[in-house]
Amino acid sequence: MSNIKELILQLDQYEPRWQEYIKNNDDSKVSNISGFREKIADLLLGVRQLIKLEDEDSINEMKAMITEDGLADSIIGQADKLLTHYKSMKPLRLMEKRNLKLCKEFLNDALENYIVRYDWKWIDKFENYDFTSSEEIKKVLESLEVLTDYYVGNAITEKRISEDFLEETDLSKEICDYYAKLMIRFYQDIKFNLIFEGIERLNKRVKNLEKKISS
Repeated sequence: MSNIKELILQLDQYEPRWQEYIKNNDDSKVSNISGFREKIADLLLGVRQLIKLEDEDSINEMKAMITEDGLADSIIGQADKLLTHYKSMKPLRLMEKRNLKLCKEFLNDALENYIVRYDWKWIDKFENYDFTSSEEIKKVLESLEVLTDYYVGNAITEKRISEDFLEETDLSKEICDYYAKLMIRFYQDIKFNLIFEGIERLNKRVKNLEKKISS
């Protein structure tokens, strides 16, 4: 809790009315908006960590320090949204503890059969990777696809991919390093897929615009 308490006290000193501004979603009266938003981001990340640790006592202490009605729950809700990939990757964290080799095989196969090329029958083999159902493996794959598209679409470096993947998923450094290397190996294929998807979306927008003009 000390870190969260310190962050809240810093915000109190930095901008005494910060709770009001956040609740009203209006920081226009803040003198240094970029610095203010950085501190709010730090607070959200701190609360996210409390949620990950299921530290109810510290969360309740934090709530007591935030006096604006409903603001604490709002902050907790926003922090919880930052855990989307962490939650969906839980089966993978369990897998790597049981069988690190299998976890690496899954990541490689997931890129080859779901992200780079789509084999709709491959998902039915979920039991080969110790998943309990096709729905469980789909949640992992959907999260993996979002992260992969983000890393490639923004040309993130291998080192930074590994660091961010670890931050998002809490998988081991060995697995995150392995995933980052897969990104580099499949980079061009994924990049081309993103370009083609972008072209397809653009063509659809053009066709919709043509229909509106002609109607």
